Amino acid sequence: MKVKQPVYEKAGNINIPELDEQIPSFSFKYIVNQEHYNLESEKATHHLKAKVLHSLYKYSKQTWGDFIGDKRQTGVEQVGLSKLKRRKVNLPNSAFYNEVKNVTIFRVSNNEARIVGWRYRNTCYILWIDWDFTSYDHGS
Repeated sequence: MKVKQPVYEKAGNINIPELDEQIPSFSFKYIVNQEHYNLESEKATHHLKAKVLHSLYKYSKQTWGDFIGDKRQTGVEQVGLSKLKRRKVNLPNSAFYNEVKNVTIFRVSNNEARIVGWRYRNTCYILWIDWDFTSYDHGS
């Protein structure tokens, strides 16, 4: 007998209450190869990389529910990938990336960079890092 997958898993399971009580883990397994938006970027100074690491460490000590939703207070928001205007990051055409419909955006430190990831259950797969706010139109 084939077990039907819950619909929320294909949507990145955003706002599933029981999952929001879990502590996130972060993975760089699927970070893009585009040099400007990964850890190889010339814009990624040692100082800024340390701030990215510190931000991920800080978020890994809280539950998803503690920081998702109020971007003014926590610096984290969930956005539909299609809503990112003038996106310059090219996601590879693969089964993994084709599932990405919504992304979680984490503000780094004092608004110095953005980490963009895809949440699946309690894991956030880092897709790219916007070191200088050029990966998409951040608005005014």
